[in-house]
Amino acid sequence: MVAVFRVIFQGLLLPTLSLFGLLGNCLSAIVLMSNGLDMKASFCSLLIMLSMFDSLFLLSTTISFTMPIISSTWSLSIHPLLYPYFFPIIQIALNGSTWSTVAVTVERFSSVVIPGQLERYSSYSRCFYAVPVVLLTTIWNIPRFLELQTCYKLNNSKVSFCEMKNSSDSDCLLSLCATELRQNLSYCRDYILIGNFLLMVFFPLLLLGILNGHIYHVLAQSSKRSSRTSVKCRHKRDQRIATILITIVIIFGCCNIPRVSINLFEVFHLVVEGTMEITPWPAWCEVVSIISTILLVFNSSINIIIYCWKDKTFRDLLYYKLGISNGIGNGDYLHNER
Repeated sequence: MVAVFRVIFQGLLLPTLSLFGLLGNCLSAIVLMSNGLDMKASFCSLLIMLSMFDSLFLLSTTISFTMPIISSTWSLSIHPLLYPYFFPIIQIALNGSTWSTVAVTVERFSSVVIPGQLERYSSYSRCFYAVPVVLLTTIWNIPRFLELQTCYKLNNSKVSFCEMKNSSDSDCLLSLCATELRQNLSYCRDYILIGNFLLMVFFPLLLLGILNGHIYHVLAQSSKRSSRTSVKCRHKRDQRIATILITIVIIFGCCNIPRVSINLFEVFHLVVEGTMEITPWPAWCEVVSIISTILLVFNSSINIIIYCWKDKTFRDLLYYKLGISNGIGNGDYLHNER
């Protein structure tokens, strides 16, 4: 049953979502680089960075999980060679997407809750938000490159070398093996299980909840006090952008529920049993892991729909870029494009 589940979700649904997401992220980046959007440059730059991390995640996930299912040659001969490198790339992209969302939230928090405080650093704002995300997610995941290696297996036993034959009944196969680092209990417990959960899952979700709650509260209070037309226009723009952000965060949180549940199960097992060895791995964990991958792919593919749904200017500008803008909107933003 799990095998059928994997074929349906990772063999069919995953590449379909990924293709849509890659196209959507590319179009989103093109629109966000335009001059017609009524958004701060730093906000647009962070959304572009989010699209880049999402696209990297979609591409590497499709290569790692879909290709071995649809091609036996890829599964036997290519996947064992590539996955030790794609695995850390997936982690970097996933963590980068997570912290990019946090960076977007922090940027909105600074603009809405403490406006004007960071204006003196406006020329460096893009680097101020983006560089820490790139450095954190890259440096943190460097050990991931040392966790897996390509190895030979003869009759399911690891050997230093064996001669591979072209026939399908060959007993010598390329495979994936855990390195000594990956088999080290302290490394698995402290870095993979506890550290990664706290730094890349729990802490970002906590920040997103607190900051977005505060942004919503401030905007709700300011809407009651605004009376002048200019203030109302500014507030309407901030509210529109905040709605985009909050929608992204809600979908992000929902799509990470299965991932968090698996991590919590592993933490609970470590506390209760005192070991990370879970044998046999429960079938429900396999199913939840597959669902988690699909939801993470969905989360990385859906942003262009959120932008179009919540922002008419983005939607009209996208139509204009696609050459179907006739009769759409009042065209005021097109003057900024030309």
